[in-house]
Amino acid sequence: MQEREPPYEVPGHEGLTREGLGHEAGKQRVPGQTARGQTAPGPEAAGASALGATTPGQTLPRKLTGLQHFFAAATYSLGGARRLLGEAAFRQELIGFGVAMLGFAISGATLFQYVAMMLLFLLMIAFEALNTAIEEIVDRVSPEISEMGRNAKDLGSLACLCLILANAGYAFYVVFLSGVVSDMPLTGL
Repeated sequence: MQEREPPYEVPGHEGLTREGLGHEAGKQRVPGQTARGQTAPGPEAAGASALGATTPGQTLPRKLTGLQHFFAAATYSLGGARRLLGEAAFRQELIGFGVAMLGFAISGATLFQYVAMMLLFLLMIAFEALNTAIEEIVDRVSPEISEMGRNAKDLGSLACLCLILANAGYAFYVVFLSGVVSDMPLTGL
């Protein structure tokens, strides 16, 4: 008889144990099963046809080209934007951008400063969208708590934080310091 490992706490998730998640020590998860041994839904339930996979007897939809492709891609992008609006972090970033634009208007920012802020904000939107996509994929592929899944989510969050800091730092510079720095004499250069 094989001796079982005692249950241990899952790091970062107090109160959850490996045993409490339905794992048995040393036992690998069977493909197609969830962590609790339930059968996972097949590809057709996950919308595999939209991802290009087919089931027997199913044909792929006709590939769009030209303007039809452009409008289809725009529709997908709008769907992504609607999904992103559901994220509290993104809504907070939108509010922060609005506050920054108000500060730019009050401080008399230049056109270049507005453009630079807009580019930084668009980059932040892109990173937030990628972070949300990573979180969605991790939650779909690995419904159980895993070290690798947590690391993927944490790294995506770090990328977003870096851009939030870049946006906030640049906005602070433009609103509070650009006038002070431009008035300083350039001595010694």
